[in-house]
Amino acid sequence: MATETPNIKLKLIEDTDLVNQDLINANSLRLENELTTVRTNIATLNDNVGKVGSKKVDEASRVNGASLVWDTALDQYKHTVITGGGGGASSAADVSNTPAGNISSENVQDAIYELDTKKASVDSPSLTGTPTINGKAIVATDDSRLTDERVPVDDSVTDAKIGNRTAADATPPTSLTSTLLGHLTNIYSMFKLITGKSTGILPPSASLETLWTQADIGTLFISAGSTFSPITRAGRNKTYNKIFVDCHGETPTSLVLTIYHDGALLYTSPAIIQDETSLNVALSITGEQKVQAFVSNTTGLTKGISVSIMQVNR
Repeated sequence: MATETPNIKLKLIEDTDLVNQDLINANSLRLENELTTVRTNIATLNDNVGKVGSKKVDEASRVNGASLVWDTALDQYKHTVITGGGGGASSAADVSNTPAGNISSENVQDAIYELDTKKASVDSPSLTGTPTINGKAIVATDDSRLTDERVPVDDSVTDAKIGNRTAADATPPTSLTSTLLGHLTNIYSMFKLITGKSTGILPPSASLETLWTQADIGTLFISAGSTFSPITRAGRNKTYNKIFVDCHGETPTSLVLTIYHDGALLYTSPAIIQDETSLNVALSITGEQKVQAFVSNTTGLTKGISVSIMQVNR
């Protein structure tokens, strides 16, 4: 029995070696596959060296501090130093511009030139076509009120803003509604009618105050069947020198006229007065007084009696 033990041990060792060899073979195959993948990736990496995305980069232009700028002519990126700003740059012609609006240039330099040809000048702008402001066309004018330089003023209505206006005086007013000039025309027309002058700016021959002091008492009417007239007022501080009695074509039987002022007797006529009798009197009135006419009777009179107290040849 003791002589068989070594043979058994040797066999066990050989079986283990076979298992390890299988593992080595499997790992070697896996390692080979990984190496193949690495080789493929290295090839891809080498192919992409010198590119940005899918675009090629001109490595010959590489310098320190340069930026990648797309060169349309070369169809690739190139390294360009941009001066005048942080981070490095190139000239405006090397900076791309996306066309938009009325600008069609594809780089900044050309876009600036294009904009300069399309904008209006600051010093003396000249606009062509039909320019508008808020949809409204601009109207050309030589009106100095709009073209001259003027100091801004407030919105108050002043004589300077209104300026001179010429009113007329030939047409009497026909309406209470009008412009300011229309109202002035109406006023001057009425002045002309009131004063009787040739124009509305001439003064009257006598003021209303003067006319009041010189006015006649007027006609005192005694109606048929009555013996006195209604009360009226006389002009102030005046002497009346004429009384005219009108019986309107009728002949009174007997008529005596009396004049009262403020209830006091001022005048008594001759005993009998006929139709259209003119009496010379001297009736002095001081202040503003109430005047009333009385007759003795109205027998034979059906149309009434008119008594006019006047100042003749004043």
